[in-house]
Amino acid sequence: MKKYFFIINAIIMHIISIIINKFTLFGESSYEISTFFLFSGWGIYILKSLYFSSLKLAKKFKEYNTLKFYLLSVLKTFLLSLITFGSDIFGEYSFILNISLFTYFNLLIVLLLTKLSIMLSTKLKYLKNIISIFIVFSFSLFSFSNPIENINIIYNPVFDYYENYSKISKNSFDFIIEYMAKFITGRELTTREDKFINDEQKKDIIKHLEPGDILLRRMNWQMTNIGVGGFWTHSGMYLGTLEELDKYFEGIEELNNTIYSQWLKQEYPLIYDLMKRNPELILYESNYKGVVLNEFDSMGESDYFSALRPNLSKSEKFLAIKNSFNYFGKSYDYKFNFKDDQDLVCSELLYVAYTKTELLDFKPYYSMGKYYMKPDDFVKYYLNNQEKLSFVIFYDSSEKTKKAFKSTEDSFKNSINRDTLDIISG
Repeated sequence: MKKYFFIINAIIMHIISIIINKFTLFGESSYEISTFFLFSGWGIYILKSLYFSSLKLAKKFKEYNTLKFYLLSVLKTFLLSLITFGSDIFGEYSFILNISLFTYFNLLIVLLLTKLSIMLSTKLKYLKNIISIFIVFSFSLFSFSNPIENINIIYNPVFDYYENYSKISKNSFDFIIEYMAKFITGRELTTREDKFINDEQKKDIIKHLEPGDILLRRMNWQMTNIGVGGFWTHSGMYLGTLEELDKYFEGIEELNNTIYSQWLKQEYPLIYDLMKRNPELILYESNYKGVVLNEFDSMGESDYFSALRPNLSKSEKFLAIKNSFNYFGKSYDYKFNFKDDQDLVCSELLYVAYTKTELLDFKPYYSMGKYYMKPDDFVKYYLNNQEKLSFVIFYDSSEKTKKAFKSTEDSFKNSINRDTLDIISG
């Protein structure tokens, strides 16, 4: 039992962390506390493993005649660094692990270089050792250099070494996450082509919408559902046609006695031109293509659909939409992080529209090393702030009947209690 104490402790702490996170047992502090439990489990297990691995490496140094063991150790250490440096999964405690991994990595490099010195004088004639030397030298060169700023290692062999190692780990992690996200985007685990919401129901939905409405949708069987977490998996903003916008914002002070479309033509000519040429572009969202205007089917073509309305004046909604247009054309944020707004995920577009203008107070939460909001969080916000958001419409559906149907506000409120992988409802 003593032998497996740390791994059992890690599993228990992980379960506690998940429970605290899922049920927000400590309110706004839940994510920080859950991170502490996560570190108390896996973090301590990793630190323990690094300590005993260091002793083993030093003790058994003379027992190995090739570099294979050390090369594999370097690779394992770097892969582990992708998680700690790259994802920052342990939050404020990540620094402890980062320093420990960095130190362990350097110990490996020292042992490798020492081994190389021995081999250079004894076994250089063997081709496999020449290949090993090349691999180690290349890896060391890559680690000590700065690939981003292209600093010459002759003049800078040691400075910023930790920072460089950190950047390499983070960039590698981000590359892997982006590749995986792109790979699963649009992929479905079903041969069913038609979505449950039909054309007549789409027309009914549009009749209920106003500019600035927050839209939520879900499609069953999409692989991205697992990664997003929660029942609702995508969000966006309803704009309407230029004619709708002209009518809706008619007479507001911000337009200075002009109409919305003329204001848009002057301030955002690219957006105006797109909407003028294609009246079907009535949605504003961030998807895998970036922050774009889209036809209603981009979200309406789904199995579940709902809409919430900010309880704001038309002038305030005008301000929110205007602010969101400053992000038009931005790339999709495959890092899924609200830390900056250089790239945006779907929920982040709504966040910058309403929270950065101080119209609503959406609050991203800290989880798994990142600040983030899921589409489900707009429903949670609505449940706690019904004076700020109003229910508009909800179309539920059933995998059993293969049909969608208009449902109630109470059913919508309970939608976030459905399992992430829920495919049988109604």
